[in-house]
Amino acid sequence: MAIAILSDIDSNIDALRAVVEDVAQSGTPITLWLVVGNVLGYGADPVGCVRLLDHLGAVVLRGRLETAIADETGWNEFGKSAAAMLSFQREQLRNNKLESWLRALPLTWSESGLCASHDLVSAQLKHPVTVQSIASAKESGHSIEFPETSKAAVIGGGNIPWVAARSGLLADAKSVGWKAAMEINDSYIVGSGSVGRPHDKDKRACYLLVDGGILTWRRVDYDVSLAVSRMRELPYFSPALGERMEMGV
Repeated sequence: MAIAILSDIDSNIDALRAVVEDVAQSGTPITLWLVVGNVLGYGADPVGCVRLLDHLGAVVLRGRLETAIADETGWNEFGKSAAAMLSFQREQLRNNKLESWLRALPLTWSESGLCASHDLVSAQLKHPVTVQSIASAKESGHSIEFPETSKAAVIGGGNIPWVAARSGLLADAKSVGWKAAMEINDSYIVGSGSVGRPHDKDKRACYLLVDGGILTWRRVDYDVSLAVSRMRELPYFSPALGERMEMGV
């Protein structure tokens, strides 16, 4: 029995549908669908993504974009194009009476030795954590905060699949063959990757399965060109955005 962990769906309904189909075809029994933030984003169908996750009974955590849209503050920090995206996503939720869904999203989740959040690795850790911040800390000899009461902390954010262990391992998921076994006497911080807008030079959707002590990142082909075509009429679309999606950056 496994937990399917998704992050950074980015309102990309085509990528999300492909992931759901991949899970079904794999035959893996799923006990929980967990989304660690950024359901919303640059894609064309935020409402479709919310509806599908609701159908799955998913636990959805608040990401940076959900926080910005719910609070309607700090939009200038994102830039002009991103502010237009946030406005569009907010209006889509309002028009479909999904504002209460947005406001109710929790920041963190914890159960059975796992904790999760979009970028804070739950309340157990004090500072935002990314693969870049961990790599920087290792290079400078600084200590890294790992979860104290959970076996592993899973985060979204960064749109890159990776794993770091207290014992010293720091690796992108591809370099470990998309699978890693968690040792009994170690603890981990795990980047789940991005469903809708990966940034690791691989345009395929990415999600994480946690089954016992095994972490498995799965990559799923989908029609990226179709997803981009849905975005062309949006007020914030640019050719550069479509090109980045096609390249996975």
